[in-house]
Amino acid sequence: MSWSAKPSGGYGISSNEAIGNMQEIVNLLGDSWTMEAICGMMGVMYGESGMNPWRWQSDAVDLTSSVKGYGLMQFTPAYGYINNYGVGIDYFAPNLSVTEVTSGAAPTDGRAQIYVIDNDVAGKFINRSSWCNYYDISGFYPLSTYKKQTDLYGCTVAWLFHYGGGANMSESVAALRYEYACTIYEQLTGYEPTTPDNSSDGYIDPEIVKDDSDSRIIKITPLYSEIKQGETQYYRVQCMKDVRDVIEEYIDNYSNLSYDSLYWKITYSVLLTVYGSADFEVEYVGLNQYSQGTYGDTYSDFIFAVTPTTKVRGNRIYTVIAEIDKCDGYFQCLKMDESDPENVIVALELGVDFTGEYSTAYLKILRSDEKHSSSLIFNRPKPRIFT
Repeated sequence: MSWSAKPSGGYGISSNEAIGNMQEIVNLLGDSWTMEAICGMMGVMYGESGMNPWRWQSDAVDLTSSVKGYGLMQFTPAYGYINNYGVGIDYFAPNLSVTEVTSGAAPTDGRAQIYVIDNDVAGKFINRSSWCNYYDISGFYPLSTYKKQTDLYGCTVAWLFHYGGGANMSESVAALRYEYACTIYEQLTGYEPTTPDNSSDGYIDPEIVKDDSDSRIIKITPLYSEIKQGETQYYRVQCMKDVRDVIEEYIDNYSNLSYDSLYWKITYSVLLTVYGSADFEVEYVGLNQYSQGTYGDTYSDFIFAVTPTTKVRGNRIYTVIAEIDKCDGYFQCLKMDESDPENVIVALELGVDFTGEYSTAYLKILRSDEKHSSSLIFNRPKPRIFT
């Protein structure tokens, strides 16, 4: 077997080229990764690139966009791998065209990409356990632990979240990537993989608390009569409805933009204060304070846990004040042009300023030739203390 690559398109999952590339990956990783970990990764990988190391996202070369990918795992942005962390690695030989083989390109660029993945040179393996609400992937982090796992479905879902971090990581997408992983596993081993245990033992689905006000301060007052010292309660807070208002105002006033396929990702920080009839510990679940989704999801969200550390008295156990003090992010939406059949993805930058008398959220286009921007001022409530 040897590496195969072509300027555009992917390979059929059972083609000689795809299987050859899969076997090359096994040869490189087989001594330190389980077969389930390798095939879980490759199930996601096949969905990204069709196992073509030279694959450009949308089969279009783009070394300027921050949201366009390249390679087996669609490293995003593409220029990160091609101009930065891939440079200098043995066998690094990307192809910079979708119609021809450019000077210096070689199919063994796939080997350099696997080195980047195996050593997480790009720093893309991030703990996103709290993002997944359909399977417990907390035991698949960090990467050194992922490599030892033997649950093929878990490896597939964990790779989709921890390394992929794409726009759509829903259960239906995971199911399709798992089908790929099963096919790859059987092709490479001759055996069907073990059916996963889909029970939710050990996973706590957080209670969802929605806040529909234009507020950065969310009051949460759970009423539990049987909560005990040391017992942890989990909450997923969905808030910042006003961010959606900003998106609607922006897109409605800008020609040819559509939010039908919009994708967003927000980074924020939240100050949590708890009051009640006991002492409590409050912590975020997971290391990353991120929220992402599609336009229909409406809210940004975060997950945190509350644990009483002393004896609890009475039914009104505690009140949590969650105050968002920073919010930044980016959005993608479609720009439609009747004269051009190809829709263009437009990247927008989000910023929310909480420092003035009123909070201001703004969006602006991240393109040098289009400097449109929009903002919306909404009321900022004064901090209050509930007891």
